[in-house]
Amino acid sequence: MNRVGVVGAAILGLILVSGAAHAEIFKWVDANGKVHYSDRKVDTQAKKVNVKTGTSTLTQTNQSVEQRLVQQQKYVNFLQSERIERQEKRQEAKQEEDKKRKLCAAMQDKLKSYSQGNYRWYELDAKSGERQYLSDDQVELKRQALQADLKSNYS
Repeated sequence: MNRVGVVGAAILGLILVSGAAHAEIFKWVDANGKVHYSDRKVDTQAKKVNVKTGTSTLTQTNQSVEQRLVQQQKYVNFLQSERIERQEKRQEAKQEEDKKRKLCAAMQDKLKSYSQGNYRWYELDAKSGERQYLSDDQVELKRQALQADLKSNYS
């Protein structure tokens, strides 16, 4: 092919492409109610549809992609912080539960020892630090109070 033929083919191609870019669009509804679109007026009821085409530059596209990436990263960071917060709350709740369980076990041991009655119980005086031995009635009151505390807080 000679140069004139190549240039002519290129010009013809550009004309066809530009014609397709500005083609008219028609819309009609057939007898069954189905909507159709075409670049040719096939049906007499077909109406021309105005199609708005936007212009987008590469920089606008790049900016919108960058903006989406920034938004996605913010969302990922938000989800990660929420997950960490939930994990910390679960850990705190577990520690609190362990603490409560240990205290309950200690109270049950003390209640068991109060109930055996083989010991002579005493308390230390806050001022002098001397032992003050408890009577059987005082031990029974302490045992009942401990049992009530266990029942109300650790059952």
